Amino acid sequence: MYMSTEVNESSEGLIGDMHVLSMLEGELMYLKARQKLDLPELQQLKHPYTIDDALEGVASNLAYATTCGRFSSSTFTDMLAGLTTLGKEICPWTWDYGTDEGRHHAQLYLAEPDCETSEAAI
Repeated sequence: MYMSTEVNESSEGLIGDMHVLSMLEGELMYLKARQKLDLPELQQLKHPYTIDDALEGVASNLAYATTCGRFSSSTFTDMLAGLTTLGKEICPWTWDYGTDEGRHHAQLYLAEPDCETSEAAI
């Protein structure tokens, strides 16, 4: 069963961020395993969706968060690079598309006059 990583304010901070990135890595590993087993459809709330749909969501959420300043510590450089590599191994086009979408939405959010980057969570 596929479960999306939920992040809230209590998971902020170095340890919380490390936990979130580890959860995202687990999600990507799960998607890659399903792809290798040729099990492309996932089920969530009685609506099927594909590995590409899930991958796009992970990429978009991660790009949104990083564009808004989350995971900015140099501690996460290697983890973020590893997530990008893993995502692109699954489907480079989908990963890049999701990343572009996430950055675009983050830039719109950051352009708002009363935005707070601390609210940028996955």
